[in-house]
Amino acid sequence: MTKMHLLWFCAFSPHAGFGLDGWAGPQTGTGYDWTQPELWQDMAVALERAKFDLILLGDSLAVPGTYQGRMDAYLRYAEHAPFHDPSPLVAILAAATRRIGLALTLSTTFYPPFLLARLLTTLDHLSRGRIAWNVVTSYKHEEALNFGYQELLDHDQRYDRADEYLELCAQLWSSWAPDAVVMDPRTHTFADPAKVRAIDFVGTYYRSRGPLNATPSPQGHPVILQAGTSERGQAFAARHAEAIIVGRETPDEMKRFYDGFKARMQQLGRAPEACKIFFLIKPIIGDTDEAAQQQADALYAQAPVEAGLASLSTLMQLDLARYPLDQPLPAGLQERATQGLRSQFAKFYAPGWIPTLREIAIRKVSLGALPFIGTPERIADSMVRTMEAIGGDGFAIRQGLWPGYVGPFVEHVVPLLQRRGVTRTEYTGTTLREHLREF
Repeated sequence: MTKMHLLWFCAFSPHAGFGLDGWAGPQTGTGYDWTQPELWQDMAVALERAKFDLILLGDSLAVPGTYQGRMDAYLRYAEHAPFHDPSPLVAILAAATRRIGLALTLSTTFYPPFLLARLLTTLDHLSRGRIAWNVVTSYKHEEALNFGYQELLDHDQRYDRADEYLELCAQLWSSWAPDAVVMDPRTHTFADPAKVRAIDFVGTYYRSRGPLNATPSPQGHPVILQAGTSERGQAFAARHAEAIIVGRETPDEMKRFYDGFKARMQQLGRAPEACKIFFLIKPIIGDTDEAAQQQADALYAQAPVEAGLASLSTLMQLDLARYPLDQPLPAGLQERATQGLRSQFAKFYAPGWIPTLREIAIRKVSLGALPFIGTPERIADSMVRTMEAIGGDGFAIRQGLWPGYVGPFVEHVVPLLQRRGVTRTEYTGTTLREHLREF
């Protein structure tokens, strides 16, 4: 029986990501304010009780203005805005939990490497070794403007710079030997100076004297996550990542990606098991299959078209307000989409049913997250069958961290998976890296 790792993918935001529900929907629960710690702590404790590997917090650094050239729709519907800083939230979640891993998204384009390396080291200490860094290179023009840049490097150049960024961070994290801190009161020695070194890093994009002015953390360095699935993104992930998040529509597509990526790792001299692949899913759970489908249909029916158009416009970095709603997207538009997202839009031009822009906007077409709809038993069956077809490694549940989503999954689906022996019933390690290497 193929065992599976579990990740919950959300954001410090009032919406559920590119999904069906958010702050105004029936799944949010009552008595919670999304800006306050209690909601997040309660849900993190519930996911830890279900023995999830980790929680991943996405992020964005701008209020978009792609759709209609204005911010209006994004603010009206809370699409891609607002996002609060995930870093302090991770510290708060670490204080409420003991084992579950905690991942935050930080951009190599806008965070100086030294500050990022220091922040993640600090959080790894505070969590006793449970931190992961979701590496992003940023693609939104509005983010560049917020930081005083008129434009971003092109897609592949951003990854070239990210390669160097990670090399610099790795040197900073290793600038203290693991046994550098001796804390010997007899000699009044806190750290052995011979075991702490300047790195004097000089690269194409970055320079840093070092060493890091923070002591070695429990994991030595955070677990590296990544979500880019373009050719250049996969090359980056195969070299650096210990886990990746991937959107594919069918078990066959997942299997092809899984086999191809693991082969790419082997070509670079890495063991295939050194990087876990989490495929995105969006379970919708009901007491009966019919009730679950009705719930899904209702969510689609309630989805504002303008909100979907605004979200898609940002993902594609292209204003979709200029195209007719009840016609398919014009041929060739895929090539104008954001480079790393082009594969996600191929389905808009696939033979057979070609959706209209309206149907895409109201989420009639999934963007990478496989929808599992039905009773807890059907959801568990689908997850087991899919994972066996793929061969590994796990699923990333892409939904808001709301009681109406977390509760049904951890209370009704996870026990079924545990009884079948496909997910853990206890943590065997204490750090996130140990969780990922457990099976």
